[in-house]
Amino acid sequence: MMGRLTTHTFFPFVILVAVFAAATQAGTWHVPSECPTIHAGLDSASSGDTVLVGPGTYSVSADPETWIILAPGECLLSEDGPETAIIEFCGVAVGVVLQDATRLSGFTIRYVAQPGCEDPPDMTGAVYSWSHTDVIVEDCIIDDCDIGIEIAGASLEWGKPIVRNNIIRHATYGVTCSQMGDPGRPLFEGNTITECWWGAFTNDCSPLFDHNQVTHCTVGLVFGGNCTSNCSRNTIAYNDMGVDIWADPPLGAPGFNGSWEPELANDFYGNTTLDIRYDHPPGLAGVMAIYNYWGSNCPDFAKKFEGEIIYSPWMDSTHTVVFEEDDCPGATEPTTWGSIKAMFR
Repeated sequence: MMGRLTTHTFFPFVILVAVFAAATQAGTWHVPSECPTIHAGLDSASSGDTVLVGPGTYSVSADPETWIILAPGECLLSEDGPETAIIEFCGVAVGVVLQDATRLSGFTIRYVAQPGCEDPPDMTGAVYSWSHTDVIVEDCIIDDCDIGIEIAGASLEWGKPIVRNNIIRHATYGVTCSQMGDPGRPLFEGNTITECWWGAFTNDCSPLFDHNQVTHCTVGLVFGGNCTSNCSRNTIAYNDMGVDIWADPPLGAPGFNGSWEPELANDFYGNTTLDIRYDHPPGLAGVMAIYNYWGSNCPDFAKKFEGEIIYSPWMDSTHTVVFEEDDCPGATEPTTWGSIKAMFR
């Protein structure tokens, strides 16, 4: 009996020791005190390690010894946040490349044309990840790039990419998502996207788009192809056009709070031409855009839609943001709670 008991208690103990040993092997590499550059820090690191970057401006160029490519399992963090840790790249198409199970947090990343740097033939992108699982990009400031953050290619459901709490501005595409169907739906959460040509551009990709603010863009959100995105608690305001949709139901189309829960409402207001444009072949189902706040909830409300939209006006005073002014002081809470189907051409 004693031998059997010892045998059964030995293996869990061995497992615990192995887990503890693996945890203690994870290391932290300091830049620039231990490693002079971010590239050197990543070269020194192994899977599970963190490269911790102090204040400074770090350059990425056509020289491979400057490239920032996170190997699977590596974590790149700044010590004091994006205002102090700056990555400037020129002469290459991408500032930071992410692979499986990597995390990037707390940097300012921007493209800066400098003497001796030839512009790359392709578009410039601050952060890029292709077909990778468990990728996190958070708390960064991204400025002056063709593409702010590009997430593409399939990933696993349990390790979907997460893009959260970033500020992205002055880009042609703020964030892009493409060729990524279910189950690996990326999460875009809490980002501020402003002064871009396209705020978010998705094609054959179905992200969860939650609590973002997209403002002062030519087009706030673009959804194309097979795209069953769920959009909730976003502010889409002061763009030339709020949302442009060319996804095709029933194959896929984004939904704007189709859950019938007012606290998940999106806020549309101040968009110059249209809140939502839906370009679709005849006979397809309308896009669900129910239980949102519409700043243009006035007699001329139809002018803010193009295409077949199934909508309800705003349901209560619960919104994503606190409004400083009411774009439509005549708006009132509707007396009926059912959705209204309307076709506007």
